[in-house]
Amino acid sequence: MKMKSRNLTLRFTAAALLALPAARSLAGDAAATDCLLEPNRVVDLSSSVRGVLSQVLVDRGDTVEEGQIVARFDSSVEQAAMDLARARAAANAQVRADQLNAEFAARRSERVGTLYNQSAVSGDQFDETKTSARLRELQAQQARENQRLAQLEARQAQEVLNRHVVRSPVRGVVVHRYLSPGESAEDRPILRIAEIQTLRAEAIMPVAAFGAVKVGQKAVIVPEAPLTGYYVGSVAVVDRVADAASGTFRARVLLANSDYSLPSGLRCSVRFLQPGETAAENVPLAPQGRPTPRLASPGLRERRGRAAALPTVAPDTARRGTVAQAR
Repeated sequence: MKMKSRNLTLRFTAAALLALPAARSLAGDAAATDCLLEPNRVVDLSSSVRGVLSQVLVDRGDTVEEGQIVARFDSSVEQAAMDLARARAAANAQVRADQLNAEFAARRSERVGTLYNQSAVSGDQFDETKTSARLRELQAQQARENQRLAQLEARQAQEVLNRHVVRSPVRGVVVHRYLSPGESAEDRPILRIAEIQTLRAEAIMPVAAFGAVKVGQKAVIVPEAPLTGYYVGSVAVVDRVADAASGTFRARVLLANSDYSLPSGLRCSVRFLQPGETAAENVPLAPQGRPTPRLASPGLRERRGRAAALPTVAPDTARRGTVAQAR
């Protein structure tokens, strides 16, 4: 009896040890949460200029850099206005002429002042030359101010021209092109650009987990097939207001993706690491693959192809074995 009891004890112990990894796996799976990889930002790029597009330099799927020119408007009138403003700003003949007159009037006033001190000229002549020198100096100053205003007008014309060039505000990928050259962009977006150099994983958490997820906490993310491996990000946002209907709140994990190795729109699993846990030992299971679309199934396409190749049997001739070709 003692031997039998001992054997039973050993069996139960061995079963418990074998079940321990499975229990840990189940616990790890329970700690994992489904998520969705989304672009960090999606920009519907538009312009304040109301005009006709002359060029759209990118298309769907193209990568763009921040500040890159992606579209241009027809700007022939604005270009001519800027050339005229620049020419006015560069013209300085009037400034030089007024400056020379002011210098000559100043020298003349100085000579008349010397003669006035020697009582060779009247005080009225001295006052006249002194006033003339002052007026010439004011005219030279006005010419300099006019040139400065012309330079500001040239800068304004340049800014108006720059508005006819559309630049990307982010580094990302063109998701959609709404307009083509020749179309008006009035109150309509031109391009949609997604910034995917940083992805965000949006996870919906039960209210019971509130407080266990904090900003700055590390998280392990596993995308769905066909991608493999795991990625480590950090929590950027934790909602402070829960959804009363579903009893959940959302947490956002930011993930670096500078080489664009991860596309957005993938489902994923995320597990939030607690202090002392390592990413390699807490990798969640990847979400199960999506069902194959019906039209993408090779067997279905093959069966449909065979069915389309078969002739159609007319109802009135089927009994006689006559085959009517499909019209």
